[in-house]
Amino acid sequence: MNIWDKTKELKFALPSDLTPGMSVEYPMGSEYEELRFELVKFIEWVEENYNVQIPVLVDFVDKNYLVENGKRCGYLFYYQEFVNYPEFNNAEDLPYIIVPVKGYKTKWSLKDILGSFVEALTDYFSWLDNSLEANSDIQDTVDEILDRYFK
Repeated sequence: MNIWDKTKELKFALPSDLTPGMSVEYPMGSEYEELRFELVKFIEWVEENYNVQIPVLVDFVDKNYLVENGKRCGYLFYYQEFVNYPEFNNAEDLPYIIVPVKGYKTKWSLKDILGSFVEALTDYFSWLDNSLEANSDIQDTVDEILDRYFK
């Protein structure tokens, strides 16, 4: 069972001012209109089928890649450790995902961009499960989730 399925049954104590789901920023410009449409469809599918119980901020940025510790990467996932797992009570500690999308259609396909996003969400679901460090078969999970989505 992959981590996305494993976390479906988890329940978290959240403050009343937090709403589960993704809060998303998209790049502006007409060149991203089709991509925004596809990303909205994918996010709706994720929220309908999986447990995005703790809000997560997602930023699709107009960059070719991101840099962390001097290395290029296809996404970044920022998070704070749980203080009292499974309680989440500090809105300032919301997890944050950044995915670069510049080069859509010229350098990167929709599947490439969604693959990076699925990797980031896999980290998110591992964080929900309090097992972030144990996520070793991420590519298998990415392939499985994308196969489910594109079927």
